[in-house]
Amino acid sequence: FDTYINDCNKHVFDTVVVTAYQFPGLTSSKAFQCDNQSYTVTASVTGGRAPYMYEIFGSVPAAPSIVTAPQASPAFTINNGASYSLIRLRVVDACGNASLYDVNVLPLSNFLVFTDSLECFNHSLTLRVDSIANATYNWYKRIVPNDSVLVGTGPSYYVPNLTPSDTGRYFCIISINNSCVIKFANYKVSGWCGTVLPVPVTLHGEKMDNANRLYWRADNASSNVYHLQRSTNSLFGFETIKVVNDAGNGEIFYKDINPPVNDSYYRLKIVGKDGGVDYSNLVLLKKSVTGISIYPNPINSVLYISVNSPQSQSFSVSINNLAGQLLFTKTYTNIQDAVLTIPRKPGMGSGMYLLTINFLRSNEKQVFKLMYR
Repeated sequence: FDTYINDCNKHVFDTVVVTAYQFPGLTSSKAFQCDNQSYTVTASVTGGRAPYMYEIFGSVPAAPSIVTAPQASPAFTINNGASYSLIRLRVVDACGNASLYDVNVLPLSNFLVFTDSLECFNHSLTLRVDSIANATYNWYKRIVPNDSVLVGTGPSYYVPNLTPSDTGRYFCIISINNSCVIKFANYKVSGWCGTVLPVPVTLHGEKMDNANRLYWRADNASSNVYHLQRSTNSLFGFETIKVVNDAGNGEIFYKDINPPVNDSYYRLKIVGKDGGVDYSNLVLLKKSVTGISIYPNPINSVLYISVNSPQSQSFSVSINNLAGQLLFTKTYTNIQDAVLTIPRKPGMGSGMYLLTINFLRSNEKQVFKLMYR
């Protein structure tokens, strides 16, 4: 743009960059069950043009309804005593274009603090946790013996020049949607600049058939030995059930085919090349209080799910192909002793599929392999 100013006979130039328009997307949106058993939903938009209007237009189960009118806030709180496994969101941007997205309600995993560099004195250091939309972060440094001081906010804490006085234990308190969910993470800065301890990885677990399935991603070249440990107590009694050497990068899977009859706690003991030891998060896989069996398997036309429970249960059932495509989903409420029938859906060819049963009250998940003839 060229603007001519008559009074001083001058030209003033300005440049505006017109970027390519992208339709709004909601793929980063999250929904969590709060600490008080209510639900919080955060719509996170990429693309489009602000301002945005957000709304919930459906859920699984559909009743009681949580449909809302359009609102400017991306945060929703649901506290009606009901259980939901999926929430359907819509966003409309300033251009009038809309996007839809189905958000699964998931338990919030444990947070871990990780560093962006080695802990070398006289060098910068950044402590970081995973970032979540509409969350607040407070970083505290422990003051011996029983006190702490606020040192920063945001998903990261930056130390421009690490000195011995900066070493010690740091805590991060993560609060999501006005303290609906509160999580804690901590990290000890030692100033050790040699071969670093392995960066803690996140351990995941789920029930599958009559076994427990554990998996994690090894993406740190300095971590060369993983000890998968199991206990029936969250504080002590851990025993190594699997050792993985020099895993390198990528996903690592292990199927515990003989889990205890009680609740099972799992963790990773990670041993670095220099002998340093660190531990992952704890994973709790509870003993099943609901007897679930499926038949026949292999399946010709109809799948039967037998439910035998001492108390009524609410759960969602979904079937995915091995590529992750959702082929069937349905929510059942107040089921105690029943046999559910799921007819074969059109387009389901011969091969293997995954049946997932997600109990809505306990967030327990069971996965079964299905073989269709």
